[in-house]
Amino acid sequence: MGPGSLPLLGPAVLKMKRRGKEDDLDLIMDSDFERGSGPKKFSYKELLRATNNFADEPKLGEGGFGGVYIRFIRDFDDYVAIKRVSCGSRQGVKEYASEVKIIGQLKHRNLVQLLGWCHRKNDLLLSMSSCQMEA
Repeated sequence: MGPGSLPLLGPAVLKMKRRGKEDDLDLIMDSDFERGSGPKKFSYKELLRATNNFADEPKLGEGGFGGVYIRFIRDFDDYVAIKRVSCGSRQGVKEYASEVKIIGQLKHRNLVQLLGWCHRKNDLLLSMSSCQMEA
């Protein structure tokens, strides 16, 4: 390899460094969240399937920190709200971490219960009990 190939390698090396940081963050959050006795870790594949690859059709709405989907989850034999937190900013990641750590421990009749969480690369996902009204 000559000096001319260095500009071509630069983006690949930067991408590998970034990927390493994302993987490290995933591992840190995994171990931190799993230590608690709160919500369970959902599989990314299960949530991806439930939301039809995060298609707009099953989307309930969009909030300040991401979109919300209502889908049926077999493990709970019930409908679950799945919140996809936008992680484009540090605030989104902080919001996600605090929801798992703090809200996951709260139980009150006027609050939806945080059932589970999942993160993979840039996807931060929260699964909550749904508030479906009986007709």
